[in-house]
Amino acid sequence: MTAAEAVDLRLANRLYGCPVEEFIGRVTDEAREFAAGPTEAFAETKRLVDTVFEGHLNQHHEEERAAIKRMGDADVFDEGLSTFLEKRDPEWTDD
Repeated sequence: MTAAEAVDLRLANRLYGCPVEEFIGRVTDEAREFAAGPTEAFAETKRLVDTVFEGHLNQHHEEERAAIKRMGDADVFDEGLSTFLEKRDPEWTDD
């Protein structure tokens, strides 16, 4: 399977299309962007995606509801909402 086919099948997010020498730098830059983001929300979302097919649908919906409540009570929600309303870049913290 080629990288382009993996992207088409949604097994990969993107095709970098750069020389091998530039690849590590580009991926590292992207990793830094993720690390500077709302990592708590990223982790919660990944947990939900990873468990979507475990158990019953109603159980998963309850897990989603609980996660939304937890995230709604977290500082990451306040910063995300403020960022949107104030039309500014977010200032994520590791609190």
